[in-house]
Parts: sequence; C-alpha cells; structure tokens
Amino acid sequence: MLEKTKGQGGITLVALVVTIVVLLILAGITIALVFAQDGVIGKAQDAAEGSNEGMVAENIHDAILAAQIDALAYGTAGSVKGAIGTTGITVNETITISADGIVTATDVTATFDGDTYDISYVDGVVTATVQPGA
Repeated sequence: MLEKTKGQGGITLVALVVTIVVLLILAGITIALVFAQDGVIGKAQDAAEGSNEGMVAENIHDAILAAQIDALAYGTAGSVKGAIGTTGITVNETITISADGIVTATDVTATFDGDTYDISYVDGVVTATVQPGA
C-alpha cells in the first residue's frame, strides 16, 4: 500500500472547490462589468456614437463654409444637399446659402453608416444628433 511520507502534500478536494468557486465569482463580476448597460462595451458604443455625431457635424460645417465662400466670392446663392465628398455622409434636405452668405437650414437630416442624424445650424455652429432608435 502507498504510504504518505513526511513533507509530501497534495491539493485537497475542498481547496480545489473553493478555488473554482472564487474563479466563478470573479468571472461573473467581470462579465457583469463588461456587458452591463454602463459597462465597457456600452461605454464604447456611446463613444462611437458621439464620435460619429461630431464627424458628421464637422463635415457638414465644412461643406457649408465652402458654399458660403463661393457665395460671397461670386455673389451667387448656393446649397448643400446630397453626398458630401467621399465621406459617406448624405444630406437629405437642402441647406441654402444666400448670395450674401446667410445660411438657412430647417428640418435637415443626414445619413451616415446606416444612422440618421438631425442637423441643426445655429449661429454658425452645426450640431448632429443621432435619431432615437437609429
């Protein structure tokens, strides 16, 4: 028969079960922190949405400024509608620029990457807000 010699040890079943339970608790906490509404993935999605809103607003603002420069330089009215360069952004309604550079943007939406954004132009500042449910 096998005899246990002095100084020879091993892992008991109780120690193994306790270790597994602790690891399961840590895994549960980690999964909850990653996948919860305010978890890592939720915050990453919110950051991506905010980044897209800023990018859409910036590109539309640049297109409006270019149309204003043309209007003031040549004395002709202009507009912004449709695809904006190669950005993938499409302005769905017309933003008009008068010959003296005045911008009129009412109920304007834009689409980018499958999302629809409400566009507002107030005092030279363009903001884009993703529509709910988009």
